[in-house]
Amino acid sequence: MTSGARFWPLFGWALLAAGVLPLIAYAIYQFMLDETLPLWVKLAIVSTSVGLLVLFAYVARQRYVIAKNDKYKKVQL
Repeated sequence: MTSGARFWPLFGWALLAAGVLPLIAYAIYQFMLDETLPLWVKLAIVSTSVGLLVLFAYVARQRYVIAKNDKYKKVQL
């Protein structure tokens, strides 16, 4: 893989993160300030979100560990 082929995807992910993360932070801030939602609804949304993040992190870590020990990693098609 050439250096240009590595740079552009990383640059794209960095731009995506730079645009999405502030929007997510602002949405969380506004969500917590909203007094019209009952506390149980806020807790349900937060626990669902945290649960999804934990499951995503678990699957990502599992795939990383498996990919490190993949005996077919160097096989070219």
